Amino acid sequence: MVITNEFGQSPVDKAIAEEAGDVTVDQFLQELVIRLRIASLGRSQEIRHRKSSRLSEESNKLNEELKSKKSVIAELEARLVEKEKELTSVKDKYDKEADMLKKKSAELSSMQEQMIEATMKMKELEKGKQTEILDAFVEGFERAILQVKFLLPGQDLSQMDPRKIVRDGSLVDDEEIVEDGLNHQV
Repeated sequence: MVITNEFGQSPVDKAIAEEAGDVTVDQFLQELVIRLRIASLGRSQEIRHRKSSRLSEESNKLNEELKSKKSVIAELEARLVEKEKELTSVKDKYDKEADMLKKKSAELSSMQEQMIEATMKMKELEKGKQTEILDAFVEGFERAILQVKFLLPGQDLSQMDPRKIVRDGSLVDDEEIVEDGLNHQV
């Protein structure tokens, strides 16, 4: 290869170019450029197709994941609806039991009041009964004194006392005997 004034041209290429003429060389170069552009476009299309293919595959995967997640969401929403129904049922049951508890509490308060009233009445009746018994005892004691005075007129009955009893031939307080009896038992 001989170097001419144009760098990188061989004498053969130069001869071919002169023989073919400018129009032919221009056509050749245009065809060469067109082929290179077609090749470039083909390569671009191939790369675009690969990207599109990858995007399509990724899109399919994402669609599958989306369907799966939508299915999970639907399942969770259904479970949420069930749990809300259960919660409503439990709340209703709780409200009913709370109402029942309030009623029972009111009944209990009423019964406690009735028990207090009944206890008070019983204490009053016991007091009344004790008073009646004491009054009956005093009346009976006075009757006995009157009968003894009638049967034994002229006897001194001033020492007679309903709180005393006869023990070992003498009159002693009933309370002393009760206390003395308790001390002997201990």
